Amino acid sequence: MIFTIVKWKTLSDAEGWGVVYMVGLIGIGLFGLIIDFILTLIIKNKKILNGIGILIAIGFSIMLFMELKQ
Repeated sequence: MIFTIVKWKTLSDAEGWGVVYMVGLIGIGLFGLIIDFILTLIIKNKKILNGIGILIAIGFSIMLFMELKQ
C-alpha cells in the first residue's frame, strides 16, 4: 500500500495499468489472508497447518515459474 502511494506517479503513467496491477495484487493478498484465517479456524494442529501452508506456497511458486517460463 505504501509503495502504491509513494510510486503513484510511476504507476499511473502509461494509461494507469500499474495502478490496476497493484489493485489486483492487493486483492490476491487479501484473498490469501482470508484463506489463512479460515484454515486457522479449521485446523488446530500448528504442524499440519504449517505443512498445508508450505504446500500452498510451493504450488503457487510452481505456477508462477511455469507462467514466467512461457
